[in-house]
Amino acid sequence: MLLLKKTAAALVFTGALATVSAQSVDQRIRLNTVGFLPGFPKQASVAAEFTTFMLRDIDDGGRRVYSGAAAEPMYNPDTRDTLWIADFSDFTTPGRYYIYIPDVGNSPAFTIAESVFTEPYRAVMLGFYLWRCGAAVNASHNGRTYSHAVCHAGDGGLQYYEPGASGKKDGTGGWHDAGDYNKYTVNSGAAVAFTLKAWENFWFVLKDTPLISVSDAGALPAFLAEVKHNLDWVAKMQFPDGRVSHKLSTLDFGGNVMPNNEGTERYFAPWSTAATGSFAGQMAIAARL
Repeated sequence: MLLLKKTAAALVFTGALATVSAQSVDQRIRLNTVGFLPGFPKQASVAAEFTTFMLRDIDDGGRRVYSGAAAEPMYNPDTRDTLWIADFSDFTTPGRYYIYIPDVGNSPAFTIAESVFTEPYRAVMLGFYLWRCGAAVNASHNGRTYSHAVCHAGDGGLQYYEPGASGKKDGTGGWHDAGDYNKYTVNSGAAVAFTLKAWENFWFVLKDTPLISVSDAGALPAFLAEVKHNLDWVAKMQFPDGRVSHKLSTLDFGGNVMPNNEGTERYFAPWSTAATGSFAGQMAIAARL
């Protein structure tokens, strides 16, 4: 589940001169450690005054490949830092690099490549797969295996949906929420909106990128097959009169257990305008795609 909270990129550097060790990285130099696309803007913000900086090639003994000057300082009111900007946008050669600033230090390492976001994308989509509720999941990533057995197969009770309600309604499936195993219609709407808008705008890239644990489902590419797993549950949150339950959850947040070990009864919450509107939006873009 750790993968569901954050995606982290770790780089290992070799070579005596090229090594950027944890001790030598200066935390005042801040940049995208995943990396940059060659033809896109590339900047580091530095919470220390400087005049010049150098870009050094990790795979070529720390050879200097680019030099630049600091831009005029700016104040960031959110972090209360005065920042000097190192802009190296016009450097486009693929490779692994770090920034060296005299009298400040080294930046974390980063990559410049057309494929720099491919693995982070695959890891994020693996996170969605591991979020699956009502199904067994099993996947390996970076030498670690993540799995759980079928969970929450009894979703969910109706007695809290409205006065006089009783019995159960099928609410199995979907994705767990990021911080617990409950399932929220509105939270789902945010995830569905971003994933389906990504497909709508960039399908020509996403369709050819293999996912770690999800495969094509008939006519559906793997990306859409994963989103549909959640949308099949979203459809179950609507009641015959058109109203949509706000969430399906336990009465209190569960403990720190695997999802298949959470046996507490789960219930449909009352309907809400927010959930009903979110439902309509999710289904509209899903129908369009």
